[in-house]
Amino acid sequence: MLRKSFLTGCVLTALLITASTSGAQDRIAVYLKHASGADGFTDASKARQDSLKDLAKRLRDSKVVRVTETAEDAAVTLEVLARETHHAGSLMATPQNASSLTVRLTAGEYTTDFTGESGSKGVFSGYGAAAKQVVKQFEAWVTANRERLTARGAITTAK
Repeated sequence: MLRKSFLTGCVLTALLITASTSGAQDRIAVYLKHASGADGFTDASKARQDSLKDLAKRLRDSKVVRVTETAEDAAVTLEVLARETHHAGSLMATPQNASSLTVRLTAGEYTTDFTGESGSKGVFSGYGAAAKQVVKQFEAWVTANRERLTARGAITTAK
């Protein structure tokens, strides 16, 4: 009886270890940047720097991608191109604004742009929600192109 309990415990432990290891998904490496990295010039736009932080925050817990420190370690680069807020009308005499964020994805020779937009009441609010939309589009693109990205050796095991 004691041996059966011991054996059952060992089997359950092995199953838990296997499940936690196999449950770790492989993630594609992505590098985030804004114009400051281009040829050593400095980007004076605090707005693009802030949006870069918004993207990094949204990607931190991603099960699809992981952010790398260098472009050389990444299969995909996301570059913040622009962010802006424009007046989108009024609702019951309350000014409504739309905040948008545009990024460019580069994977080898391939590029495409993603834009996220979010409504807001404040002049400079809504960028976090716009970043969330961009991340959703980006993760969908990575998922759709996973096989090709994996073939390029751009995958890493999640921790």
